[in-house]
Amino acid sequence: MKRLQIILGIIMGTILAAAIPLSALAAEPQPTPDVTKPAWQGALAIVAPRSVPVGEEMSLGVFERHNQEPVPRAGVWALTKDAAEALKSELGAQNDNSPTKDYEAAINARGGFLGRTGNDGRLKHTFTEAGAYILVTFKPGYTPDYAGLRAGGGVQALTIKAPRRAEVRLGPVRWL
Repeated sequence: MKRLQIILGIIMGTILAAAIPLSALAAEPQPTPDVTKPAWQGALAIVAPRSVPVGEEMSLGVFERHNQEPVPRAGVWALTKDAAEALKSELGAQNDNSPTKDYEAAINARGGFLGRTGNDGRLKHTFTEAGAYILVTFKPGYTPDYAGLRAGGGVQALTIKAPRRAEVRLGPVRWL
């Protein structure tokens, strides 16, 4: 008798497990609000050095993320960390993702405009002030991208100065 109860319980559980998802599929479709979805063409990728000396020209590139093709006429801005956080909060608070939204005005209000990329997707710029920056690239129809950059004094590196050849001397080892 217990075996029969266990088998019936398993069968009923299987039927219920299959029926619940089917009832969700049979439900009336909910009307979706007529929201204009942005017509994004793709996503941008910015390639920039992590550190540059102040007063020296640096070069960066903006590419389409999915095919690595250069993106001409993409705008590039430099923001401080606080300005980037404020921009993120401002754009995140607005749920309007329409392609007509003026993202450039919002970015321009928070950061310094460095320029637009050329036909090869490259931009050259010289930083005149030291600091930590968030680079933002945007072009209408594309998802923007961000990269960190530090502008500072000359790059310091540890070097070892040693002769190319050294004379080998055999003899007793002297410990200091």
